[in-house]
Amino acid sequence: MKENLFFLIIFVFSAQLLLGQEKFTIRGEFPDNTLDGKSVLLIDKSYLLEEREGQKQAYDNSIKIKVIGKEFFYEGTVTRKPYFAQISYDGPSFHKETDINLFVEPGNIYIRMVDWDTDANVSGTSINEDYNTYILEREAQWSAVYWNRDRRKMAEDSTKTENSKLLDTSVTEQRSEGRFTFLEKYAKYPNVIRVMLARDLRTKYPIRESELSQYLRIIDSMPQADRDVFLSWWDYIIKEREFKKKTRIILDSLIGDPPRFIETIPSNSPSATMKNE
Repeated sequence: MKENLFFLIIFVFSAQLLLGQEKFTIRGEFPDNTLDGKSVLLIDKSYLLEEREGQKQAYDNSIKIKVIGKEFFYEGTVTRKPYFAQISYDGPSFHKETDINLFVEPGNIYIRMVDWDTDANVSGTSINEDYNTYILEREAQWSAVYWNRDRRKMAEDSTKTENSKLLDTSVTEQRSEGRFTFLEKYAKYPNVIRVMLARDLRTKYPIRESELSQYLRIIDSMPQADRDVFLSWWDYIIKEREFKKKTRIILDSLIGDPPRFIETIPSNSPSATMKNE
């Protein structure tokens, strides 16, 4: 009887442990077999730049995935809520090291690279698909307008300048709208959005009033504990920025009119003796 009760307790405990653990797979494909036999690293990248200890631990705990031919595969269980990650690898010698951004969540994640110079396409799960739709596709549209030579020439044509301006405004608004939609949709998963959100708040300065209200709404939608930590980080960034601004003013004033060191020569020194003679 006691033995049966012991096995029952073990079974219940195991079931509770497995409850909430969902499987995920990552299947990847490189353009060729250059990395055959090597390993790529799956690293948790949900930590902010200032969280150095967390970043170090994430790197130390990274998962090695062996590449066979031009493909790699990993199967694991998700024991936490979805998070932002990277697959890091050393590309061919004639290319720089490239990281593949993805979101780890339950399901089958598929990664494919057309060539070494093109960003990888990540698909198969809801967050990764939404990231493609709301972020990457709109980024590509925005880049096409601002960097494509044909469109730049079109903008220089005085008869089409007005249409070009309207097009520029439209894709810029779509890009911004897509970013806010993604951030707000996944605010419930702080480890999905916090790096993107922090990058925006760090680089957009000053932040327009209309955008500030949207960022605050997104932060307010985060779980309370994560929200409080993030707000503390933002307060730190603002204070650091103000400190650097004040320091820069002081340094600029010194560079403009630097203090001079006036050397005094003792009367009994050889130089002073020679001058007196």
